[in-house]
Amino acid sequence: MTNHEQAERDYMLGMTYLAIAEKYNVTINTVKSWKRRYKWERAPKRDAPKKKNKGAVKKSMQARKKYASCCSGAK
Repeated sequence: MTNHEQAERDYMLGMTYLAIAEKYNVTINTVKSWKRRYKWERAPKRDAPKKKNKGAVKKSMQARKKYASCCSGAK
């Protein structure tokens, strides 16, 4: 079994790029290139909550307030 195949198994088990790179004596960029080249993908975690993009909500609220303040009595 080649290094990239063993590294893929470690990646799927949750090892970090740095840990894999140190284990196989390669650079982190090599591990990242293996991930792209061989299309490694971890399964999504079931228990992890979904992230919400709070920045977009905040910006849209600011835009609404700005619009309401400048255009509320325009007629």
